[in-house]
Amino acid sequence: MVDKLRVVAWNCNGSFHNKYSALAVLQPDIAMISEAYANFNDGLGVSTSSSLWLGAKGKSGLGVLALNGWTLEPVDIAVAQRLFLPFVACRGSHQVHMVAVCTKKSTDYVTPTLAALRDLSGFIQASPTIIAGDFNGSVAFDPNRPVPFRRVIDDLARLNIRSAWHTFRNERFGGETTPTYYMYRREGRPFHIDYAFVSDAFEVEDINIGGHAEWCQLSDHTPISVDLRLPSR
Repeated sequence: MVDKLRVVAWNCNGSFHNKYSALAVLQPDIAMISEAYANFNDGLGVSTSSSLWLGAKGKSGLGVLALNGWTLEPVDIAVAQRLFLPFVACRGSHQVHMVAVCTKKSTDYVTPTLAALRDLSGFIQASPTIIAGDFNGSVAFDPNRPVPFRRVIDDLARLNIRSAWHTFRNERFGGETTPTYYMYRREGRPFHIDYAFVSDAFEVEDINIGGHAEWCQLSDHTPISVDLRLPSR
């Protein structure tokens, strides 16, 4: 239905063209793919409405696919930090502001995220926004980090943007029951570092995270999939 949107964010750990069939089972409308190369949408065997990619030549970057009649419009905003990709997803009368994320480390992971959010503040405040991807951060890490990830959560909350997982599942940051990342793909080294942050204007209808057995054959991250009811226009 046109008033619904399914967003899937996944760090595919490269070679996305060999892994798309697994993601397709989740039936995304918008797929945000971290660690994808510039040719990530070649040879998928599926008709995509449009796609975007951000990154450096020859290196993995950040890709976005639109399916099921959705299209993507790039947004010309200078973001000094790497791999923060703003765009507008369009279908019918809906125009949804979105930011795909794959945070890269400077001195830490939180500082570039905060800087990118400042660069994107006008875009984020102009319309209800979805910000999703691999943030490489967790409140569980905060005691041992120079800049706490809690600052990202608090900055977004001031913009009425909250984690769909934590809101819908009623879980606290740092105490998540379901990981999104398994170091070295090992089940014994799990962390929750991928998020879908959404404006309060969206109604979260469901949210799910892939399991280790199925997804860690493909990547060290599992996908996060969120079903949203869009604000009426």
